[in-house]
Amino acid sequence: MKNYVRIVLSAILFAFCLSADGQNNNPAADWMARMRSEKIAFLTSEMGLTPEEAQVFWPLYNKAEAEETAAFNETRKCFSALNEAVQQKKSQSEISRLLHEYTSAMTKSQGIQAKYVSQYEKILSAEKVAKLFLAEERFRNNQIMRLQGGAFNGGGNFNGGGNFNGGNNRGGNIRGFGFPGRNPNQNQEKADRL
Repeated sequence: MKNYVRIVLSAILFAFCLSADGQNNNPAADWMARMRSEKIAFLTSEMGLTPEEAQVFWPLYNKAEAEETAAFNETRKCFSALNEAVQQKKSQSEISRLLHEYTSAMTKSQGIQAKYVSQYEKILSAEKVAKLFLAEERFRNNQIMRLQGGAFNGGGNFNGGGNFNGGNNRGGNIRGFGFPGRNPNQNQEKADRL
């Protein structure tokens, strides 16, 4: 248990150190650093990484995540160009070219995770690799719930105060972690006005 706590704390400290370098008083950067730290802690816990596994896993995961980010940005750029071409009623040949660029970028983006599965399985058990993908999806869903003003639900929850729990977390500190200045009662206030 001591090693596990040490891994999580080290990962969080590492993420904060990276984000603090050259990003003073930037709310968006602060928020991203908090999200990154939460994600590292959440994935480490959900996967049950040992210190040795964490040492080899995180550099590989960071490499995969950098590739996914670059591919996502390329896909978004291609989508924007395609959308603009359709809106401006460009020629069919131009729209076709942009459509193929967009679908090619999407295919490349979707293939990155598959590419890394075999690399992850060289350093982790298949079960831990599966837990990675399940935990990533759960983490994304939790962030969406935060954005919508909800709280974390379901098994293996992570509340905004930095604690893991297994039950319904209606009391999580959504403001402390999550979106800057987010008021958890905002959605209810909107509903009351309607």
